[in-house]
Formats: sequence, structure tokens, C-alpha cells
Amino acid sequence: MVLLKGSLILFLLSFLFSPSSLFPQPIGKIFVKGNFHLSSGQIKDQMTTKEDRWWSHHQFDQRALEIDLIKISALYHRYGFLAAQVKADTSRGEGGKLDLLITIHEGIQTLVSGVEFSGAIHLPVGKLSRITATKFGDSLSVKGLKVDKERIISLYANNGYPYAQVEPSYQLSPDSTSARVLFQIREGDLVRYGEIKVWGLRSVRKNLVKRELTIKPGEIYCRSQIEESQQRIYSTGLFNYVRIYAQNPFEKPGNPDFIVSVMERESRWFGLRTGLGQDEQYDVTFDLTGEWGNRNIGGSGRKLTLSTTLRFQVLGNWANLKNSFAVTYTEPWFLHTRTPLSLKLYFDKGVKDKLLGYRIQRFGGDLDLSHEIRKNFILRADYSYERVDIFGVSPSMAEEIKEEEGITIRRRIGLSATNDTRDNVFVPHQGSWTQLSTSFYGGPLGGDRNFYRVIGSWCRYQELIKRLILANRLKLGLTQPFGSTREVPSTDWFFAGGGGSIRGYGEGSIGPKDTLGNAIERRILLVSNLELRFPLFWRLGGTVFLDGGGVWKDRDSISLNRLNLSIGYGVQIFTPVGPLRLDYGQRIVSEGVKPGGRFHFSILYCF
Repeated sequence: MVLLKGSLILFLLSFLFSPSSLFPQPIGKIFVKGNFHLSSGQIKDQMTTKEDRWWSHHQFDQRALEIDLIKISALYHRYGFLAAQVKADTSRGEGGKLDLLITIHEGIQTLVSGVEFSGAIHLPVGKLSRITATKFGDSLSVKGLKVDKERIISLYANNGYPYAQVEPSYQLSPDSTSARVLFQIREGDLVRYGEIKVWGLRSVRKNLVKRELTIKPGEIYCRSQIEESQQRIYSTGLFNYVRIYAQNPFEKPGNPDFIVSVMERESRWFGLRTGLGQDEQYDVTFDLTGEWGNRNIGGSGRKLTLSTTLRFQVLGNWANLKNSFAVTYTEPWFLHTRTPLSLKLYFDKGVKDKLLGYRIQRFGGDLDLSHEIRKNFILRADYSYERVDIFGVSPSMAEEIKEEEGITIRRRIGLSATNDTRDNVFVPHQGSWTQLSTSFYGGPLGGDRNFYRVIGSWCRYQELIKRLILANRLKLGLTQPFGSTREVPSTDWFFAGGGGSIRGYGEGSIGPKDTLGNAIERRILLVSNLELRFPLFWRLGGTVFLDGGGVWKDRDSISLNRLNLSIGYGVQIFTPVGPLRLDYGQRIVSEGVKPGGRFHFSILYCF
């Protein structure tokens, strides 16, 4: 009994005077001492341990702090401080919070005095030097040497030498201020593809898989071609799993066979989705869409989709507003080339207007062809046809209704070229996106209007320093009527202003207007944006921007002295579906531009 009481007392005492890990304590200030070459901000960015703030509470965690010290040491090693030492001390701060003191002994910084490659026979040393980040005069980074090792191995693997081995090393000077780097290379033997086999097929034909391959028997091995082949097979939409690997590399090291292993998706599928929306006449509408499809008709990879959409009025009297039907057919290899062809036919019977007594029926189709000329560069051609009939009124009244509601019979053919080298579609850091598109309406195609439309867009993204991105865009547009047409339909006018073009202005508010303030014909567009993007904290980012441009009726009315300009800033929160942003643009006052600004809430970046 006495032993039990003694144990209980010891337990209570140990609990009361236990380490802070049993009693989580808020973190006060974090101080950094001894850092001369790296800023305190750079060091704190490496740490999971953060100062406690009113908007974000952080508790002390000894294990997390130990990991932070390792991260800080690794940061110094990347900058050539190979002997850097880091330690942390705690003390009681204001309000009972725990202050941290990070003490750093940086040591000597080692710079690269030379880079050599040994054993390189089949690839020139100049090519190896260009792909490695380790250069003369740079700080020596052990992690950087490992990255360069993988780059050299990858280069050899893409040139027929997948067995190449690379060992980086360095020789320090007596005072450790410099080091000579050596990459010792053992190239191995040249490898060619042997037989290529496809495993795992059930209903898909073997030739559908092989035609997507960029590797052929007898050709020199290339790792990037294998990765591209996997991506192309995935893009067919027929498979859940794709893997390409050597079957017998030890038996036939110079000419191994390769296996394309796949797992098929179900060919037939059915989907049902709903959604709420609104249109010009009704505050809330309800859509019900059903789809049925077959993505592998007869094992050929051809796709057929049938869909129907019903729209209803939700508030007030429940009423049917729309009944549309569509069928889409896709031929993935048109004319035996990797040129997907898509044909869509749609029919909207229309709903009889209870007050006016007529019904507008639409029937049309779209034909789309696209071809990848080279990686990232795609050519696309499309043709669209639509027929509109109005039932319940006389032919003359039908023409008046078309004129009042802006209904036109449209026949269109278009061609576009797109080059996309962005490293990320939603949050690009590097690369560019360029597109030139032309559309031709009417003329020999028929229809109510004859005009052409040309739009050119160019966006570029540059990482100035780590995570600081300079983004800029230039967009030009021209619409011109011809033949018997004197004016461009309002549905094809250019509009600028708002969160997606020139911020600080109302949506579509920029452009010529009549005396009542209504928009008039707008044929020419110019939009230019310059934006600096940077991280803030957590999942938040910030931007500062300068927007400008204008919309004009024709070439004679263009005036670059009266451009619409704005300057502003914004914040973004990064989500799995892309950034959500809130921008504020302040209009720059000029002739015809009133002072003021505007907030814009949007999904994804402006460009």
C-alpha cells in the first residue's frame, strides 16, 4: 500500500513538472543570431515552427524543432557552407509564451573552382556541361551535385545508354574556400528496343495501343519516348493503368524486349448530373442532364455519347424551359493519322412561350479536327452550322422576332494554332502560351451575316527569383464585315473591362457607346497586362498589376492616347482546382475616364 501511494505521488509530481511537450505552449518570438550570408526571413521560411499570431496559433513541438534545425543546416549546405552548425535555445517570453533563439555558426563558404567530366565518350562534354547546374564560381552544394547526377543519367538514358552510372565528387582546397568537382561517368553499352508486346487487353485491339507508341523495335532506347508513349496511351481514355518496362534486361541487356502492360476501363458508361443556374429571364433554374456513352465501339477506340438536358424554372410557377438533345461521335485517328475528329449534332425543340405563343427551335452541328504538329504545338480546324426555325407565327413575324432577339443563321469555319510551354496550366511559373485563331462567317458557307474575326494572344511567365513570377499578356482582336454585311452582329463584338481583362472597370464596360450609354459596334480589341505574383503565407499569394487597353469601332477611331489604364493589387488562395482571387483595380484618370476603382472576385488567374 505504501509502495502504491509512493508511486502515485511520483506520478503526480512528474505530471505537474513534466516537459513542455505534455503541456503545449504557444510560441512567442523567434530570434536568429549568427546569420551573415542568409537573411532571417530565409531561415524562418524553412521552419515548420512559427510564431504564434492572432490569426494563426502555433504550439511548441520539440520534434518539429529538431527537424527545423536539420532543414536550416541543409539550407546552408546548399549555399556552400558545408560545416554550418545550428542549435536552438528556449526562454520564457512575454505573456508566458516560449521564445526561441536560433544560433548559427556558418563556417567557411566553399565555391566551385572547376568542373570536370571523366569517362564521357559517346556524349560531348559541352552537352553535359550545359545541363548541369554546378558552374564555376557558384557555391558548392552537395544536393546540387545529386541533382546534376540525375540530369546526366537522364541525358544518357535519352540517348540509348540506360545503364550509365555517374558518381560526383569534389576535392577541397587546403583552406576549404574552393573545390574542384568531378563527375566520374561509366556509360555502359548502347541499348536498342527488342520486341514490343502488349499485355492486359480484353476488348481493345492491340493495334490501337501500338499506334500510340513512339518506340519501335530496333530503334535506340530513349527514356523520354517511353514516358511520352505512356501519356499517349492514357490520353485515349481507354485505360486506367499503363506501364512500359523491359521484360528481360539481364538476358538481353543490349536488346531487351519491352512490355506494355495495361488495364482497360469499362467501355460503356452512364452519368446523371444536376445544377442550379440563372438566365436573363429567370432568377433560378434547375438543369438535369443525363449521358450515355461508349468509349470503345467495336474495340476500335471510337467514342459515341448521347446526352439530354432538361431545364426548369425553380421559383414561382414550376415550368419546363428547355429540352435539348445531343449526340457526339469521336474518331481518334482520322485518315490513319493522330488527328482526333469530333462531330456533334444537337437539337433544341424549344418551349412555347405562354404569353407570345411562339416556339424557337434550333438544330445544328459542330465538326472539330485537331493535330499535334509537335509537342506543345497544336493546329485545330472547326466548322459549325445552325438552323433556327420559329413556329406559331407568320414568316414575316418570324423575321421580326429574329431581328429583335438578335437571332442569326450562322455558318462558320475556323482555324487556330496554339503553342503552350507553360510548366503548369493553373499556376504557371515559366513558359509561354501563344494562340492565333481565325474565324470566317457566311460568304460561300451561307448564313445571315458575312464577316471574319482574327484574335491573337500571347502570355509569358518568368521566375525572376524563387517564387517571384513576372507575367505579361498581349491580346489583339479584329472583326471585319464584307460583302452585303455592313455591321458585325452584337454577339461577336469585342468587350473589355472586368476581372478577366482590364481590372478596375465594369464587366464589358470599355468601348464606344451611344448618347444613351448603350454599347455600339466594337470591332477592334487591345488588352495588355503586366503582373507580379509572389507568395504571402500559408496558401495565400499576392499580386500587383498594371492593365491597359481599349475597344474601338473601326481602325479610324483608334486612339492610343486614350487607352484605359488601371493599377492594382490582389490576393489569391490556392485550392486543388486552382487559385481563387480577389483583385482591386484603381483606374488611372485620363480623358473620358472617371476616377475610382472596383473589386473583382474570380476563379483562376487573369491570364
